[in-house]
Amino acid sequence: MANGFFIECPLQGNCSPIQQVTLSGERGFQNAMATIIGNNGFVSKRVLYQEGRAKLQQLSENNAYLAAHGVCMIEARVTEDAFVMPYITGNPANEHFRELLQCDREAFLRELDAFWNIILHSSEHAAPDEINWEQFEPGWEKRRKDDPNRDKWKNIAYGSEMEREELGVILKRGYLDLVSLNCFYVDGSFVFYDQELFLENVPAKAVMVRTIEFIYKFNDQLDRILPRGEVFARYGMIGYMALYQKFISHFLNVLREDDGLFDYFKEGRREYGKVMENRRRMNYSEEEYPMIFKDIFHQTKGRRLYLFGSGKYAGQFREKYGARYPVSGYLDNDERRWGTEIEGIPVLAPAALKEMNPAEYKVIICIKNYMPVVNQLHRAGIPNYSVYDPKASYREAENAEREHQSAQTENKKYNIGYVAGVFDLFHIGHLNLLRRAKEQCNYLIVGVVTDEGVIRHKKSSPKIPYEERIAIVRACRYVDEAVEIPLDQGDTDEAYRRYRFDAQFSGSDYADDPKWMAKRDFLQRHGADLVFFPYTEGVSTTQLKEVVDGKSDEKDSSLEGWGRV
Repeated sequence: MANGFFIECPLQGNCSPIQQVTLSGERGFQNAMATIIGNNGFVSKRVLYQEGRAKLQQLSENNAYLAAHGVCMIEARVTEDAFVMPYITGNPANEHFRELLQCDREAFLRELDAFWNIILHSSEHAAPDEINWEQFEPGWEKRRKDDPNRDKWKNIAYGSEMEREELGVILKRGYLDLVSLNCFYVDGSFVFYDQELFLENVPAKAVMVRTIEFIYKFNDQLDRILPRGEVFARYGMIGYMALYQKFISHFLNVLREDDGLFDYFKEGRREYGKVMENRRRMNYSEEEYPMIFKDIFHQTKGRRLYLFGSGKYAGQFREKYGARYPVSGYLDNDERRWGTEIEGIPVLAPAALKEMNPAEYKVIICIKNYMPVVNQLHRAGIPNYSVYDPKASYREAENAEREHQSAQTENKKYNIGYVAGVFDLFHIGHLNLLRRAKEQCNYLIVGVVTDEGVIRHKKSSPKIPYEERIAIVRACRYVDEAVEIPLDQGDTDEAYRRYRFDAQFSGSDYADDPKWMAKRDFLQRHGADLVFFPYTEGVSTTQLKEVVDGKSDEKDSSLEGWGRV
């Protein structure tokens, strides 16, 4: 959470009586602080600007509030410009949980239950009639009039007992930093600190999700002992996980002022995906990692291909790579599926592999929580397997296909082009954009936003479902490849890293938009381009939807980051 450090290197004499200073200076004048660990047995949080003095009083009030609700807090005092606490030498709670899980699974769950009980009692519980349910979900202010989820949470809050239990307790004050990262384990008790901020009317499960994520973060070994999915299920968090993640994102945005520094962070912060990849690498040898996660088509030539899993990921794999890499069968741990077929391809028990020669087949795991299957294959002595990630780009397979198709066409200004959009109620404006894009590139990739993506980002519901929209786009003569835009990885930089296109094409109504100018700068720094085509006047999806719904005409609003098409 810090964005800088002070390192003291004295040329002569003694150092100052300070061990360490961490800075959180990017959070604005009211929230910027330096956390100072001194040699005098105290830690002080000192404001960097005069505007931040009110923050010190807020810290003190939060401490008192939580202590009054039975949460053990490090005692602190407020001075003129600092919040001062005694230095604690206890075991960080994160490490306590990790050590327990590695040696005693049941003890780990007992301690986690105790932690959950602290969160549940950290604030009064809000009654359903005390909450404005239309403004409950973060991002509600961007909602459109036809948002199908407008009454979703109200219906759940007043719905069945099962629905209410799945949503869980709503805390009047949700301290989303009341997590294992900001906590010590001292003499059998959890002792908390650094509670700078709370949000009103927060699901208690959102706070617990953060703790579970911190415990498991960057550690595949813990997933092998007890998959985090099982822990989430233990506390009934699976059904509304997307909601809890929205509260977490909103909290971090408010705490760090992410909106104001979005462009800077995109360029300056480490890529979370790269950090995760590096952490994952540490669990495998230098030879194993690329064969399992990167070059997933290694050792497939001349071998039968089996997909472990028969759900969504397997379907996406076949849709994308099935023509080049035919699938011989599905493997599934669900006994009910054994002996069935999916589009003529049999579903088998994993034990069927024991009757085959390992040199004659390759297994590709198509399951989100892949670690249990990796362990299963290890135990069975099956060496030739890889893990499929729908969000990853496997250049060996994809580039070969694109280069082959590009070689069959005339040489144009750009080799690979990219267009992204919703393509709801496909009209002449869509067609014009795709035609103009294809005129300038040999191979055109078109990203299509999912239904969930439209609802989340436009707060509106598409008239045509995603499966039909992408089928329409795929059938267009100007489109070489139609792909799904991942829900949380739909911006230009992420698309570029996935497809390495030479140009992205968009409508000219974005030509003067500062955010799109930032996207152009990013692409040009990487040797690509952003090309705007004249916007087709007189027609838009919003206008067509209003005609269908019998509403008045108004200008279409765009989907930021994906473009107007």
